[in-house]
Amino acid sequence: MGAFLGLRISVLGSFVAFLNDKPMSKLPTIRAQALLIYLTVEAALGTFEQRREILMELLWPGMPPKSARKNLRTTLYYLRRAVDDQAIPLLIADRNTVQLNPDYPLQLDLAEFLRFFESSPPQWAKAIMRYRGDFLSDFYLPDANAFEEWTAARRAAFRRQLLGALDGLAMQSLQLGDYDEAERLARRQLEVDSLRESAWRQLMESLTRRGRRSEALAEYEACVKVLWSELGIEPSAETERLREDIHSGSFATQGSLSQSFEIASDSTALNRGQRSWADGRRHNLPAPSTPFIGRERELSEVKQLLETARLVTLTGPGGTGKTRLGLQVAKAFASAEAEEYADGVTFVSLATISDPAFVAHAIARELGVVEQQNRPLIELLQHFLVGKEMLLLMDSLEHVLEAAPLITDLLAAAPRLNVLATSREALRLNGEHEYLVPPLSVPDIARSGSAADLFKYESVTLFDQRAQAVSPNFRLTAENAPAVAGICNRLDGLPLAIELAAARIKLFNPQQMLERLGSRLHLLTSGARDLPARQRTLRDTIDWSYNLLDEGEQQLFTRLGIFLGGRSLEAVEAVCDPGLKIDALDGLESLLNKSLLYKEDGPGGEPRFIMLETIHEYAREKLVESGEERQIRDRHLDYYLFLAETMEPGFRHHDQLLLLARTEAEMGNLGAAFEWAMESERFEDAARLVSAVDYFFRYRELHLVEGYRWIKRVLPMLEQIPPQRQVRLLLGAGRLAWVNGDTSLSAQCIQKALAMARELGDRHSEAWLLCEMVISSSDRPEKYEESLNHCKEGLAIFRELDDRPGEAYLLNIIGELARLVEDYDQAQKVYEESLTISRETGEIYRQFALKANLGYIAYHNGDYERAMDLAASCMKLRLEVGEKPWAFNELFGIAGPLGMLGEPEKAARLLGASTALMDMVASNYQPSDLPEVAKYIADVQDQLDEATFEAAWAEGQAMSMEQAIAYALAE
Repeated sequence: MGAFLGLRISVLGSFVAFLNDKPMSKLPTIRAQALLIYLTVEAALGTFEQRREILMELLWPGMPPKSARKNLRTTLYYLRRAVDDQAIPLLIADRNTVQLNPDYPLQLDLAEFLRFFESSPPQWAKAIMRYRGDFLSDFYLPDANAFEEWTAARRAAFRRQLLGALDGLAMQSLQLGDYDEAERLARRQLEVDSLRESAWRQLMESLTRRGRRSEALAEYEACVKVLWSELGIEPSAETERLREDIHSGSFATQGSLSQSFEIASDSTALNRGQRSWADGRRHNLPAPSTPFIGRERELSEVKQLLETARLVTLTGPGGTGKTRLGLQVAKAFASAEAEEYADGVTFVSLATISDPAFVAHAIARELGVVEQQNRPLIELLQHFLVGKEMLLLMDSLEHVLEAAPLITDLLAAAPRLNVLATSREALRLNGEHEYLVPPLSVPDIARSGSAADLFKYESVTLFDQRAQAVSPNFRLTAENAPAVAGICNRLDGLPLAIELAAARIKLFNPQQMLERLGSRLHLLTSGARDLPARQRTLRDTIDWSYNLLDEGEQQLFTRLGIFLGGRSLEAVEAVCDPGLKIDALDGLESLLNKSLLYKEDGPGGEPRFIMLETIHEYAREKLVESGEERQIRDRHLDYYLFLAETMEPGFRHHDQLLLLARTEAEMGNLGAAFEWAMESERFEDAARLVSAVDYFFRYRELHLVEGYRWIKRVLPMLEQIPPQRQVRLLLGAGRLAWVNGDTSLSAQCIQKALAMARELGDRHSEAWLLCEMVISSSDRPEKYEESLNHCKEGLAIFRELDDRPGEAYLLNIIGELARLVEDYDQAQKVYEESLTISRETGEIYRQFALKANLGYIAYHNGDYERAMDLAASCMKLRLEVGEKPWAFNELFGIAGPLGMLGEPEKAARLLGASTALMDMVASNYQPSDLPEVAKYIADVQDQLDEATFEAAWAEGQAMSMEQAIAYALAE
């Protein structure tokens, strides 16, 4: 072959550039190299045109625009000179944009790497060969954080793509029995990422299957050392199980790493991810636990529909994979390469919501919009979405269809919003485009062809994959291929039905399974006439799976239907165990193995057992039929009442954040327990339950209005509750009513409860009620003496009872009163005393408030450095403990002092960002903080002319939360 006449660039590994097959020597600056890299890589990803302002900020951040523009012109000149011997220009530029000429002869190793991934898996090996090393592994651009962030994001994305390909090919090699190749691919993964535990398992499996058991065990020891030295963790339970199987010699019969696959066809068969910002695009999409199979046509059609339709509904019976298809579409739009939906993608699961009235609350919770008592929630949502370019994926709407008009209201208010919904039936809204999700492709049993030919059918691929997950020795052969084709055909290609059938491969070979399916599906046309035929098929399939359980397993499965959203092991044992004909733990393991449950890690790593939505619905029906429903609902209420009251004291101690997270995870069950308490007229228990979680409602703002509704439903039953319980209920009612803006009801509840507490001699409740009485008047100077006396009285009681959290709480209130009357020395003294106690007890939320309050005092005393340091340390503490969504609360505390330290423009930007982010989540400043807000803004305004202040303020309002936090913490 002759020399390549043009530009050849390598960015995978070290940066290398050749012109006409000779090393380039005319790029004198590193920024010229960086510009060339950026333009070529983005062009390979589909973006040829770049705005000059973006390039200026990327390469010369913080430089005055005039200077940056001049530098860009000079750098473009160098680039053109470097390739001036070519007939075709490298760059096409005008006053506003720069772009790589698509006709210029250019070879980029990354483009070839990506191109091979667009083909079938056999082409992935060629892509892997192109990967010489991590993207720009030794390229660094000083003083250009944006470029470095871009590099890091691309590097991580390309590395994930490589590892995913290696993992997929290794799994395929294991399934095909090519264990040499599987070993090579596993070792290649570990070269890239030595902490990749799944690759260690693939390596152990490939060695074991070739009889090299001692080497496999040695690799396990190597894995242990790497994980411990790098991360300080032990191998996962899955790796431990594999090691035990290899060590005991039972590996061949008990399975392999393939068992890590779980069924995931419907809305709850997904590992739920935390809200994240991946590759620069905001989303909260859960990570699927199994590979996505086929559906290329459906993916393309749905994405095309969303280009012209603002509301697309994926319809079909339960188990067709509507949720999985919706998530795959959303994932494509959430990638950094996607041009659509600049404000990201938000997933809203409605699977655990039974009341249409709470659909808006579920949307608000995922968007981070805080409810307010005095404003309709729909108005807050519309206000939040009005300028957003966003995709909202609303999952499982069929059981809350009465709430569907809410979607119309949101679309009307937000012209750049699109909604992708999943439902078993259409929403029947104007402008809706219904897309019926078809079954997976199935073979024609009359001419199904060879075993190899069957893999072109998605249903057969799914059956084969899931069957191997439970029985690694299963292979599609000429002998069993007709039966597998028959199974997929009989089940109409329904993913969930196929997965449930494949899960029985340990009990029956495909021919036996086909025969049993035939005997069970003869009632296809005798189900409810208003149900779609495929839904009746699925019901029969689940019924068949249920009938294969023994009596004890059936009883446990039925009782598990009482839970909503998930079940801990402790909850299962408490609610289901009494009178159970099987050991609960054994039964759970059996149901997991039969794919009727799956497991995910809850807060603190606690295992939680989840049912697919369709299976859960079936279990609830069986519970009603069993005649045990009332008894099980009573036990469910008893357990969650016990759990709530057990957790409640810890809300103010070291486990505060963990317990709040556990309460969040259990809100579906707590809500169901509360509903049953009201329905069965167990009003005292309803009062105990809401009283136990009122702290959660108060400190998790997204649930404030929900908690207030609980309170208002119980209050009319007050006289049917014992006096001691009345006091506690009224205390919680007073708290939640005040936070929700109902000051009149709050005052009534607190005054009545205080009188009752004193009459009953309930000293502890009396002290807390004195706190609440003071808080309700903490912004009224004329009440200072009266409030201070209440505080002293309550403080004496807390100290008498040795209640340290209560003491810290009241000291903070005394500090607020002192600050109100400008006694800053006294305020600082009690704030610091309260902070010392809060560090001792571990109450993180109290520490947030106290650091902010001490910052105000430092500001008033002219110690602006300390004021800023306190606010910054509070922001860092929020980030450290996982409170990132609320870290922006400290922007205001950093901005004020910055303005007094000679950076008024930066301060104005942060003030603008703070108010915009507050408005975004529909939150408000505390009443006691409003004077500080006004003073900080006024002090900054005094140092700037009106135009400069307004321009800086507007720049801050345009910042995202991440940008504002990074800007605030930047030195």
